[in-house]
Amino acid sequence: MVVVVFPGLLEEDFCVRTFVSGSLWFHRHRISELDPGQEIVAYCRGPYCVFSFEAVAELRERGFIVRRLNDGLPEWKTAGLPVVVEPQG
Repeated sequence: MVVVVFPGLLEEDFCVRTFVSGSLWFHRHRISELDPGQEIVAYCRGPYCVFSFEAVAELRERGFIVRRLNDGLPEWKTAGLPVVVEPQG
């Protein structure tokens, strides 16, 4: 499972949300939806975005198997890897 990590306050600010295909928009209140037996890869806006680091720390603290994607969504898209674009309405 891949988890996209952005701060919750930004969700309403985006007109369009773009995700790595198959990923889940992460909020702390959604942790119960994650399967603790499945490895999680967290990513965010780029290699210097701290939100994925924070998510990895919090999820590991709760016993999840989690690692961080070294790059972020812009690098993923540049590499031609699949993304999903979801209009915000």
